[in-house]
Amino acid sequence: MGSNIGDQSSTYCLTAQDADKGFEDMIRKLSEGQGGLTCEFARFDVNGGKIDADMTCKGAQGMQSAITLEGTATAQSTSMRMAMTQSAAMLPGGEVKMDLQLDSRRIGECSPLDETRADRQR
Repeated sequence: MGSNIGDQSSTYCLTAQDADKGFEDMIRKLSEGQGGLTCEFARFDVNGGKIDADMTCKGAQGMQSAITLEGTATAQSTSMRMAMTQSAAMLPGGEVKMDLQLDSRRIGECSPLDETRADRQR
């Protein structure tokens, strides 16, 4: 069964301190989101602005995710395809597969309020 949830948009403040950590930390934080997941990279390669990575995530109630990322990144934007398989007893059929296209672009400086929120999330 396939479903297209359509375009979704959100804003995320990436401070200079966060950017200094590189793409790996940024992608991990985006993957962990607000869902209480803990993610680790099995492989993370960045070469000439191209990203190729595999990561696994664990969450509540035995949730496990296997994620493959491919794409490009610059100081101003990213474009990545994420293929994810999640498994847990609570999921219908025990497994969900998703393919996502993630595109981001720099829209300006973080506001002082955004930076305060980012500091609390570290």
